[in-house]
Amino acid sequence: MEKPSVPEIVGKAVVAGIPYAGGSIVEVISGIQKRREYVAEHALGAISERVGADTFMSIVERDPEIEALLWTALQAVAATGVESRRKLLVKVVANAMTSTEPIDMEQLQTMALAELDAPHFRALARLAHAEDLDAAEGKTDKQDNNLDQAATNEPVPVLAALIRTGAVYPAGIVDNRDGTMRPPSLRELGVSGVTDFGRRLLVDLHSEGW
Repeated sequence: MEKPSVPEIVGKAVVAGIPYAGGSIVEVISGIQKRREYVAEHALGAISERVGADTFMSIVERDPEIEALLWTALQAVAATGVESRRKLLVKVVANAMTSTEPIDMEQLQTMALAELDAPHFRALARLAHAEDLDAAEGKTDKQDNNLDQAATNEPVPVLAALIRTGAVYPAGIVDNRDGTMRPPSLRELGVSGVTDFGRRLLVDLHSEGW
């Protein structure tokens, strides 16, 4: 399938919009769908090439867990606008398909990447930077902690996704900013650090051009 360009999609939409507007919407949707199909097919081909075509088909046919993982990854590839995320998904899915480890980190990465996207990656990078600043400044308590301040500025849905995927540790205590601490309430969400898994995600994304 030849990848349709944005100008082609827009051009068809303009033409289809005459004499009625409904056709333009259909053309835009059709064009977007073709572009999403193209990137998914390209990713599938890249995964098959990494694994080997015969091996790829054999694994998919005999392993329903890998088949489900591949389907989840391809949906994420088609949905994202982050090229480095697509490249990393191709890489980790290919590695997961041939892994013999009882706990496959590539499989865990695939599941995390299927849920996380650009807003989460940017937030994760900010949190990691804040944690590094605390370490460089020798801050071991919660008072005026860079990480706490950074987490406060992140949207709750973003923090929740990072915690859910294991990219960050949830906060166990909350700083009252008066020298005292308390457990978080049900409506508070914070982080106590970036996990090794989260830092590996950042490193791998950067290696793919993010």
